[in-house]
Amino acid sequence: MRFLLDEGLSPKIAELAWDLGVEAASVHEIRRIGLSDWEQLLLAADDGRVLVTRNRADSLHCTAELFRAGKRHRGVLIVPWSLPNDRPAAVAHALKRWAFAHADQGADGFGPYHVDFLTP
Repeated sequence: MRFLLDEGLSPKIAELAWDLGVEAASVHEIRRIGLSDWEQLLLAADDGRVLVTRNRADSLHCTAELFRAGKRHRGVLIVPWSLPNDRPAAVAHALKRWAFAHADQGADGFGPYHVDFLTP
């Protein structure tokens, strides 16, 4: 499973996730900063990635809009505030645990319109 971390998350998380064997990219490193949540979600879908974000409200709204428009995404994984940005290793390890727990769902994400939460 591949992940795209939005700009609200430290790019260090993606770097550490790679070191843990998790394929993660940050919008910072691929120069997608400043795009709307809608655009980030569509680009993640086009890249075959699950979008990882803190923005629960907008992610749920965008998911509902995509459903109504008949456009699929690869899933959204929401990072709770209990995993703060100043602890990128904790977020990277949580991402690895989540990816391992959902490995049976394949490389293409964990289902269209699916939203889940990382746990500390």
